[in-house]
Amino acid sequence: MTTNKPHSFDNLIAQFVYQGRFREENVAIKHVWQKGNGVFFDLYFYRTQTTKLIDTSYIRTIYDLSTDIGYTNIKKFVEEYFKKIEQPEAPVPDDFEPTQEHETAIEAYLEDMNAEIIILKFISGCAAYFEEVKLNSITEFVYKKYGNLDFDYIKSYIESRCFSEADFYDALELLKRKNASDLVSLMKEAVKVAIADGGLSYDERIYLAELIQTAREHNIKFDL
Repeated sequence: MTTNKPHSFDNLIAQFVYQGRFREENVAIKHVWQKGNGVFFDLYFYRTQTTKLIDTSYIRTIYDLSTDIGYTNIKKFVEEYFKKIEQPEAPVPDDFEPTQEHETAIEAYLEDMNAEIIILKFISGCAAYFEEVKLNSITEFVYKKYGNLDFDYIKSYIESRCFSEADFYDALELLKRKNASDLVSLMKEAVKVAIADGGLSYDERIYLAELIQTAREHNIKFDL
């Protein structure tokens, strides 16, 4: 008796939003992660020969070159995926918006940059000007290290976070485990974020000074 080989989903054309623009790529699905109300695809990109974790809320269409079937309903595609790989079908939610559970998951994934994210996001809120410019700058900073995560998903995660002064000082304590190059990169980015609106407010100067003092404890000299 013969059995059909499970569908490999290794030859797809996916159209998705990337950094605010539509892009089309030839991809293969390595794995599907489903938690709460969200679904993530672990995708291999043939053009760049890289793997990225993509939130399916950013995917608009998928065309399966192996079956000549196109999908504009990503929920339907995910249902077909679970059927064809011969795994128990998992219920797919009606919306794919990130949930607190997802935020916890990505926070764990970005664990070694949590201190930087807290400090930069807190400083960006000291003066309520040029918020989008500051947000994009922080996202780029994180994306340079975690390019396997979708840019827009990193951005939405950072945008959703809100940190207190206590969080800021706790994050400064975590910096004591960082190496010198990481601290220098963080301080440069913190200044870049703070002056995005053309100047430094009183609060921005205070918290940047706290960051610089932490660096000096590592024998790193840095002045505004």
